[in-house]
Amino acid sequence: MTNSNSNSVLSKSPLADHIQHSLIRRKEVENQVALGRSAIYKLMSLGQFPRPIKLTNKAVAWQQSAINSWIESRIAASDELRG
Repeated sequence: MTNSNSNSVLSKSPLADHIQHSLIRRKEVENQVALGRSAIYKLMSLGQFPRPIKLTNKAVAWQQSAINSWIESRIAASDELRG
């Protein structure tokens, strides 16, 4: 199976659908992106980090897919700098 075929199979799998729609809380976001709360909120204020979804009056969460995309963009930017 080629890479493109395996990607299309994964994108249609229940696991991929679950990941696409998963919500994660701030502590998990911090762990995944290796940044603290203030750095995350600073980047959000600059429009450089995904904004959370409001769950209740006091609770927010981020879409896992948005965090994954942000991580991938940082990796790509780092690769470009290295040439």
